[in-house]
Amino acid sequence: MRWWFILGSLISGCPSGEIAVDPDPGPGSLIDHTLWLELSEADDPFASHRLEAVVCPEWARQIEGDIYEVETDDCNYVSLAQPSLRPLNEGDHVELVFWHLWLWAPMPAQGHVAIQIGDWIVADEQIEIPGPEESFNPVVTVPHDLPAGVPIVFHLHNHGVNSWRLLSIERAVH
Repeated sequence: MRWWFILGSLISGCPSGEIAVDPDPGPGSLIDHTLWLELSEADDPFASHRLEAVVCPEWARQIEGDIYEVETDDCNYVSLAQPSLRPLNEGDHVELVFWHLWLWAPMPAQGHVAIQIGDWIVADEQIEIPGPEESFNPVVTVPHDLPAGVPIVFHLHNHGVNSWRLLSIERAVH
């Protein structure tokens, strides 16, 4: 993946052209939901999952209160990225909070949600559809140093009329 290109694209996509990096080594958010930008196929680390006909208008993926919501009745595939707002050190902990409502599709299928920070895949869930609502709150250990500004990618695809929510990706204290 061309990280320098993605990072430059992400920063230039920010209203001020700069990101507000927080050097504080304590707990705090790695993301700002207002910074999510759609990745091109060439820059998508999950492009091998890409559908032939990707349809995902902005109104099907948007901020609702404090969460980022993707409605898959209108968005069949999305990979979004933004620069990390904080550095991570080897041994730090990252806590994720995301969930989906009850999953439905006319035929059994699988949903896929993944989160990647730099070259590290933090979460990679294959979820059976249909299925009950479910939440995910993993706390994972950072395998190596990752500077502020590395791309964070939020990837989702599934078949059916479903609602997915991403609340947070944070450096946590444990």
